[in-house]
Amino acid sequence: MTPVDVPRVVAGLAAGGSAALATLGDVAIKAVRLRGADPWHCHADRDEGVFVIDGYLQIELDRRTLRLAAGDFFLVPRGTRHRGLAPAGASLLRFEPLHG
Repeated sequence: MTPVDVPRVVAGLAAGGSAALATLGDVAIKAVRLRGADPWHCHADRDEGVFVIDGYLQIELDRRTLRLAAGDFFLVPRGTRHRGLAPAGASLLRFEPLHG
């Protein structure tokens, strides 16, 4: 395995693009360049983590909305309906379950 230059990977992504960086157990680690909104979704059996590299990300949950800035990390608990929004664009690391 060689080190991954995450800023370089992110810089090469088009808006809405993602790149798989690694797999850790049953979790995919992805670099994402989000602009706009993800669809609403829920992971029944696994948590999902997101780390904001740059920009701002809103995470809409069923009962509240969070605003994350560069350097912030949030863990969406399993079974929680959610979606991410980045109207002005944001670069992220996502820790997503491979299944569920």
